[in-house]
Formats: sequence, C-alpha cells, structure tokens
Amino acid sequence: MNKKVIIIVSIIIAIILITILSGIIWYNISISPVGDDSNKYTVEIPIGSSVNTIADQLADQGIIHNSLAFRLYVKMNNISNFQAGSYEISKNMSLAEITELLQTGKVRSKDVVSITFVEGKNMRWVARNNCK
Repeated sequence: MNKKVIIIVSIIIAIILITILSGIIWYNISISPVGDDSNKYTVEIPIGSSVNTIADQLADQGIIHNSLAFRLYVKMNNISNFQAGSYEISKNMSLAEITELLQTGKVRSKDVVSITFVEGKNMRWVARNNCK
C-alpha cells in the first residue's frame, strides 16, 4: 500500500512540475519579440481603451504573440496609464518596449502639427498664413 501511495504522489508532483515548467516556458516565449521584422506598423489606441482591448488589438495585428501574456505582463508589472494615440510599433519590440511606448504617449510624428504664434500678430494673420 505504501508503494502505491508513493508512486501516486510522485506522479502528481511530476505533473505539477511539468505544468509549472510549461507555463514558464510559454510565458517567456510570449513576452519575447514576435520576429526580426523592423518594419513599423501603425496601431491606433482609442481614448478609453482597456488593457484587454489593447492586448487583443496588438495580438490581432500580429505585434505580440498572445493577448493573455500581454495582460499577465501588465498585471504582474503594475503597468497602467496607457495613452491613446497612433503609434508605430515593430514586431521586433519586446513587451517591455511596447508597454513603455504606450505609456509615454509618443505618437506618430505625422499626426503632430506645429504652429508658431508670432508675437504681435492676431489670429486672422495666423490662420491666413498657416492654413494653406
């Protein structure tokens, strides 16, 4: 009877260890970059997007391996305050780089317009000379 108990307990422990090891390997693969593709892909993050929405969007565009791994990474590292905007993200970026980019709010430069207000000029002059 003791031998059977020892064998059953050993099998249960082995299954638990294999499951834990498999989970660790899956997680490490999932947080690594998708590939070596350095091309930039445009990702639009709407105002009020949740972590789930962002994770699903990144996974659908093939920028991350898995949306669940992204959510786990964000939760385990206490990452929040993602900024809405249009981002250029490449597939060779890690989750750490992607989350840092989404937190800083550094959007595509094509969406940024710079206007200089010349001292002494009124709004009509600015509109006439800058809106051509």
